[in-house]
Amino acid sequence: MLLARWNRLFFDALQEKNYAAFVSLLGRFGALAALYIATRSTAARCYRFRWRRWLTERYSRDRLAGRAYYLLQVEPSRMENPEQRIQDDIGIVTSLTLDLLTGVINTLATLGSFAVMLWLLSGTLPLRLPGVSVVTPGYMVWVAILYAAPGPSRPTSLAGR
Repeated sequence: MLLARWNRLFFDALQEKNYAAFVSLLGRFGALAALYIATRSTAARCYRFRWRRWLTERYSRDRLAGRAYYLLQVEPSRMENPEQRIQDDIGIVTSLTLDLLTGVINTLATLGSFAVMLWLLSGTLPLRLPGVSVVTPGYMVWVAILYAAPGPSRPTSLAGR
């Protein structure tokens, strides 16, 4: 919402050719961008580190339980350096899962904020049919949903013609 408000103020300043507001809003954008980058990278790194440490402790405990490490040495197998493979796999799992989770959260937050803005900006649409009068609040949200419901259309390729 802060970015949407900044966006409105920024383009209003451009339209009004207000140089002082334009420069001020550029500085505000820099502060917002720095805050966003700092909080996102710090939080992601912290969660990734904690989760990776927890998974490593759990898998190490499971590997040492029941003398599994001994059985790997006694029986001929193709597995070499199992602890390194566990470390690499845990790193991949935590990284990809947290990237997916933050992507989903970011997408849902963007969808929610734009849906709220569109709802507030669109107002109501009175529909008058013979014998029936219906008022549709937030009609642009419903139009967007109906437009997007069939799914993405496949782009036509000019190379195939």
